[in-house]
Amino acid sequence: MSGAVSSAVARYADGTAAQIGDRVRIEHGRTAGIVELVIVAPDQIAEWGVGKPGLMLLSEPFGRVFWSLDDTQDPVIFVERGVPPPSGHQGE
Repeated sequence: MSGAVSSAVARYADGTAAQIGDRVRIEHGRTAGIVELVIVAPDQIAEWGVGKPGLMLLSEPFGRVFWSLDDTQDPVIFVERGVPPPSGHQGE
C-alpha cells in the first residue's frame, strides 16, 4: 500500500495516520526525519507551493525537506510517534 490522503488525513504506506512530531525515515530508510507539517488541504498545498499532499520534514543533512505522500518508489517510513517541534519551528 502506498502513502495516501483520504478525507484530509495523510497516511504512511503502512496505513498509520501522519502526525506532527512523528519520527520517520526517508531515502529508502537511510535518513531520519521528524514531521514538521502535514500538508493535505488545498490552501496548505498552495501556501507552501508544493503541488501535492505530503509532509514537511526536518532532517539532516537537508534541514527542511518536502516529501510527497504519493512517492511509491521511496515512501516515507513511519518509525514512532514523537514530540512535535517547538511551535516557533512550525510554518516559519
